[in-house]
Parts: sequence; structure tokens; C-alpha cells
Amino acid sequence: MRTEGEFRALQHGGPHPLHGETPSVVDIDDTRWRDPPPADPNADRRVVAHFDADCFYAQVEELRDPRLASRPVAVTQKYLVVTANYAARKAGVGKLMSVAEAKRLCPDAAFVCGEDLTPYREFSKRIRHVLERFGACEKLGLDECWVDVTNEVDRRLQTRAEDDDDFFDDDDERVGHRLSPARTNLKASNRHRPMDLRVVPSCAVTAYSHENDANDKNDKNERRVRLGAAVAADARAAVLAETGVRCSAGVAVNKMCAKLVSGVHKPDDQTYLPPGFSNCASLVAPLLMRALPGVGRKTESVLKRFGVETCLDARLHARSTFIEWLGARAGAAVHDAAWGVDRSEVVAKAPQREVTCQDSFRACEGTAAARLALAALAPDLVRRMDEEFHEHERVARRLVVRWRERRVSRNTVRETNRAGPTSVSLPMPPAATDARLETETRADAVVSAAAGALANALPKTFNLTLLAVGATSFFTNDEICATSFSSFSRERALSSFFANASTTRRGRSEDVVPAPSRAPKTAPKTAPDGPRRVASKRETREMARAGTRPFFFRDGFTAGGDDPKRRTDDPWDPVAHETAVTVGPLGVVRDSPRDDSCSDADDDGAAFFADLADVVAEPKRRRGA
Repeated sequence: MRTEGEFRALQHGGPHPLHGETPSVVDIDDTRWRDPPPADPNADRRVVAHFDADCFYAQVEELRDPRLASRPVAVTQKYLVVTANYAARKAGVGKLMSVAEAKRLCPDAAFVCGEDLTPYREFSKRIRHVLERFGACEKLGLDECWVDVTNEVDRRLQTRAEDDDDFFDDDDERVGHRLSPARTNLKASNRHRPMDLRVVPSCAVTAYSHENDANDKNDKNERRVRLGAAVAADARAAVLAETGVRCSAGVAVNKMCAKLVSGVHKPDDQTYLPPGFSNCASLVAPLLMRALPGVGRKTESVLKRFGVETCLDARLHARSTFIEWLGARAGAAVHDAAWGVDRSEVVAKAPQREVTCQDSFRACEGTAAARLALAALAPDLVRRMDEEFHEHERVARRLVVRWRERRVSRNTVRETNRAGPTSVSLPMPPAATDARLETETRADAVVSAAAGALANALPKTFNLTLLAVGATSFFTNDEICATSFSSFSRERALSSFFANASTTRRGRSEDVVPAPSRAPKTAPKTAPDGPRRVASKRETREMARAGTRPFFFRDGFTAGGDDPKRRTDDPWDPVAHETAVTVGPLGVVRDSPRDDSCSDADDDGAAFFADLADVVAEPKRRRGA
């Protein structure tokens, strides 16, 4: 009878990933592997570095208060520890541990409330500002980012002869640890995050422990990766000098492998993975599928139904099988990741479509409690809007209020909050975006608008477990100016810009507000205040006879995708722009954004434009055209 280890070696090519050693280099010619993915053509030249700030929140608190530098520090949110410095970790304090348990394990630790993310966001921006000097920087979180150092590697290679065998001999200390998956035992740092790998101390591998790898180090592709590791060391030193934050780094030929190896030798150290398909495949071979990018809980549950838990399990199935399970795009990406292939490039992310400040509760009962929660969230939202204006010169046009109610299940007396959140979108109060006013005044405007929306949407008695306020539908200064025509002043354009329909995800109400038309023949009538129905067919005919037409804001996206050939700066182009606002002599405004975070698309919107098309075509039918 076979032992468990022999069974796993026979069936899966190695022991269980959480209990045994990492298997040796994967034999690509093994007949068990059904369908290796197509080669990545950019893997031979691309060099990607992943940077991860060590215990980021704790470091920021130590920099803000130098007295904490010599003490164990734990940063808390609500009743949980979100991070702790290494002095506190030695005492047993870990992530997601209750504050009570952490105090029992380390009573001498300093517990700092980290619910206000403002200082962490500020340090995160300063770190990215430094790293952007070394290549394209893609934000992954407040404490993580990727940097494509390919161009910097090419530039440094041009300064010295590529055939200089001694080029890297003096840089071994700078490039850090060379990770050989065949000779290094890795394990997940905790069961909640299988992608956070650490090297087993008894199997620690340094750059000097591979005398037999001298020929590999002089390989042309590995020379590029090692030079990329030198660039990463320079970047880490620059971040430490300019921000005071210590970072760890990982360098590889793709984003996924760079992130996986960045924490292997934490803290304040770095690791690079030698290039080659076999090295990347061996690195991910023992990992759970949950550790791969793009594999969340739902995808993991689907894969488990078919017996796929680790990357070795995944390699027993063909690429077409994954496409059948997960779809063409997701299936191909997951199949690639199971073999250590990541074709995505490092791309600087565009500004967020929505900035949100939220809080969760065990219970938030009644209007008074909700208003107190809004009063705590609104100042933070105002500061976030100011940051967006200073960094990207854009202003929010809509205010989003999102909440989740605690409901009682029909089958049991126990309460549940599994229902998804409900949201309402309304015009941003003008006072909230007026930088001339005090922050308290602007926050009060947000609270009043949000509280009114909650009062209209919720019953008199309610119990919330989550409440959030956000700003969305951002427009830059140029796009605001685009609403101004020769017959309208900038002040009137701004007032019409912030006036818009109010919709809810439950479809409770819509506001009709006045808006300027494009050179109307007759003076536009002012719509009455308060909720009003959608424009009728008779009103639509009057709009058509007046010669009005839809106005399209320039938002940088095309209606049919991101085809650059269809892009245009013409604000009247109905093809190349996403958000359409129809204005007419009755002051009717119809807003149909595609962004679901702003408002849901209405079925009557399609009927509205269909009726408008019929009205325009009616004179032609009468003439027999």
C-alpha cells in the first residue's frame, strides 16, 4: 500500500503544497501535462519589478511618531489588527487578529487606530512618485506596485559591453537573492493569503550559494534580469532616502512571478527569479489556484468542482477545457497562470471612476445613527475630492450613497447581511465642491444631501451594517468648459453642468432639471422643481421641431470600444462618446451613463431615443421618402 507522500508524488508530481517540500523543476515533456500554453513573445526582453512596503501602516505610524520606532506597534481598524511591525510579530501578533488577543500576547505594544487612511494614501503617492522615475508604474494597492524596468535595463546595457562577463560580479550584494525553485522550499505566510510566499529558514538561498550556476548567471536573458534587480535595489534605496519607507522587491519576466517572489526574503530585501519557462512553471507548480491572479472565490469553487486545487492539478487539463469552464478570456488567463505565464503589461492606471469613503457596523439603527455615521465620513470624502482636483484637475458631478441593510432570514430567526448593498445617485451639492468654503461647511452639504436620500429610500425604522458615500461622474476643467457655448456664460455652463437627473438603483424617482439647449429658436421653459416623469412623446415632438439634438460630453471612451480610429474630440459626435445628455426647450435632461457605479441604465431610455428617431423620420414618411 502506498503512503500519502508516494500517492501525491504519483498523482500530482509532489507532496501537498501546505505540508511538504516544493517539487523539483517541472519536466515539460512529462506526458501527464496535457497542453502547455503558447509561448509569451515578450518574456525574453521584459523585466518587471514588484515593490511591497514592509508592514506599511506600521511604518507610516513610526514615521509620524518617532517614539514608536523602538516599540512593538499594531495598527487597528475596529476590533481587528490590520498590520503590525516585526517587533510585534515576534511576540505573536498577526494580521486579522482581534485586538483583545493581540493585547494579551503583547501588552507592551502600542495600538494605533488606522481607520483614517489619509496619511497612508499620502505616503503611497510619495512612494509611487519616486518609483515612476525608473519606469511605468502600476498601482496594486496602497503598499504595492509594479514597475516595468525594461527600458532602464536597456539604457544601462547600452553603457557597457554586453559581452563583459564581469559586468555583474561586483553587484551580487545589490541584486539580492537568486531564487532557484528546484532548491528552495517555500510556504505561504498565512492560510488567508496563499500568494504571500516565504522561504523556509532552513532552506534559505542567497546569491552566493550557487557556484554551479555561474554559466546561468552569464546567460544573456539572466543578465537582463540581474540588471533589473540592480535597478530595483536603486529604486528601493531612493524610496528609503526620500520617504523613509523600507520596501521589499521581486524581479522576474512577468508581473505574476515578480509579485510571488517579492516577499520571499522579507523584510527590506529582494529576490529575483531567473528567466525561463521552466523556472516560472516550477515556481507556481505547488501553489493553490487561489494564489494566482484572476482566481477569486467563485472561480476557485468552479475549479474545485472539477478537481482542480493546485497548479499541478490544472496542468492535467487542456487549455480548451478551461475555456469551456470559465469562458474564453478568463479560461485562457487562468491556464496561462497555472504554468507561470502572465502576458499582461505594466500599465499606469487611469484615475478612479469613483472615490468612496465607507464604514461597516454591527448595527446602525435609525436616522440619527445614520446621520452621525455620515458626519464621520463626509469630511474624508471632501478631502478626497480636493485630492482629485489637485492631482487630476477634475470635479465630481454626482454623489453616491450606498448602504446595506441587516435583514432577517425567512428560514431562521438569525439575522443576515448577505444581501448586496443598495445605492442611490444624486447631484453633487454645489457647496460640496466649492473650495472657497470651509471643510465643515462642505461636509455638512454632503451630509444633508446623503441623509435626504436615505430618508427617501429607507423606511422609518432600519438597521444598516454598511454605509458609504462616494463621488463619481468626474469631469475635467476642459470638459466643463465644453458645455459653454457662445450664447451662455461660463457661470451658467457650470450651473447646468452640476444639474442632472437623480436616479436610484431601485428606480424610485427621477428629477427633471433645466438645462441650456443649443441655440434654441425660442426661450427654453423652466422645469418645475421636484420629481417629474420622463418626457412624453408630445414633448419629444416639440423638441424635434425646435431642432435640438443630444449633447455628448467628452469622457475619453468610445461607444463601440477602445478603437483609437473612432476617437474624436467633436463634442457632437454621437458615435465616439459614452455619456449622452439630451436637452430641449422644456429643459428635459436625459443622462444615460454606462458606468454602473453612477446609475443603472433605464429601459425607458432606449424607448425615449427610439421615439425621437421615429419623430425625426415622420416628415420623410409623409413626403413619401
